[in-house]
Amino acid sequence: MQGVRAVIACVLSVAISGVAYADFVAVGPITSSSCSNYILFGSCKTVTVDAVEVDGKLYEPRRHFQEVTSYDEEKNKCSVRVSRSTGLSMTGAVAKALTAPTFLTKTSSGLEKIENIEYMSFKCRRAY
Repeated sequence: MQGVRAVIACVLSVAISGVAYADFVAVGPITSSSCSNYILFGSCKTVTVDAVEVDGKLYEPRRHFQEVTSYDEEKNKCSVRVSRSTGLSMTGAVAKALTAPTFLTKTSSGLEKIENIEYMSFKCRRAY
């Protein structure tokens, strides 16, 4: 009987523990719109997010997400909001700029910063 209780306790602790898989996994390229604003006109293009720079170090883009901004189950498409600058005080905006990651895309001349990134989109699947 003690052995059965130990097995049940072990199974429950694994099932309930916070150490779990992400709820969503990117299964294809992660894309974003890179927008340039001019005085009267703006221009946007879709680019692939190939790298993330934090404190001068390059990383691969994250592939596992606990939460997404939107999920289209029929298309298996996820979107994640990146920009959260609205409503920040000047101090908050400066702090965000100093700690925010820089998203980069590969071009023929090397890695280039993705300007004005607000959302990242990707094909995804739920992780169960």
